[in-house]
Amino acid sequence: MEKIKKSTVVRIIILIVALLNQSVAVIGASTFANNDWYQIFSVIVTIITAIINTWYNNDITRLARIAGVFFEALKDGKISEDEAQKILEDIQNE
Repeated sequence: MEKIKKSTVVRIIILIVALLNQSVAVIGASTFANNDWYQIFSVIVTIITAIINTWYNNDITRLARIAGVFFEALKDGKISEDEAQKILEDIQNE
C-alpha cells in the first residue's frame, strides 16, 4: 500500500505554518504583525493555502489511500466500469 504522498504532507505543513502565522498576526505577537501590509499578505496566503488544501485530495487515512488507488485504476482504464460496479455490488451483498 502506498504511503502518504509527499505533496500531501507539504500542503498540510504549509497550511499549518500559514495558520500559525495568522494566529501570531491576530494576537500581535510579532513586530511585523503591526504592519497592515503584512496582515493583508498573511490573510491572502492563508486563504490561498486553505483553498489549495481543500481542492486537492489529501488522502491521509489508509482507507482514503485505498480508495485513491481504486479511483486512479478506474480513471486510467485498468479497471472497467463494469468491474468496478461488480466489486461494489459484491461489497454491498456481504
